[in-house]
Amino acid sequence: MPPSKSRQLEKDIVKEIRRFLDLKGVFVFKVNNYAMPRANGRMVFHGDHGIPDICGMTKSGRFLGIEVKTKIGRQSEHQKLFEKRCLANGGIYILARSVDDLIVRSEIFSNEVNDATGANTGSTLTETF
Repeated sequence: MPPSKSRQLEKDIVKEIRRFLDLKGVFVFKVNNYAMPRANGRMVFHGDHGIPDICGMTKSGRFLGIEVKTKIGRQSEHQKLFEKRCLANGGIYILARSVDDLIVRSEIFSNEVNDATGANTGSTLTETF
């Protein structure tokens, strides 16, 4: 039996979000960062600190980063820094606790091309080429 929505695991939320975005035709992939113990017991981190759980590209070609958290989960300082840098460079960053957090973000599903500030330029990809 799957966990209730109130006690959902992060990995289950990631699966739901990836399934939803796949159905919508949005290109995304899971980023696997992990730590492994050395023989001396110290942990060694593999990956880049702060990278979102899910990365991809919107239909208009903008970078999409989705950090997935449970109801009580919090971003690390590295994740907050990545969010700030992503937004400053014209990307889309979403802190998602469920699929509902993506449904309200229409820029993920639009073909409209936006400038680096995120302002709508009114053009679409088909008009650009």
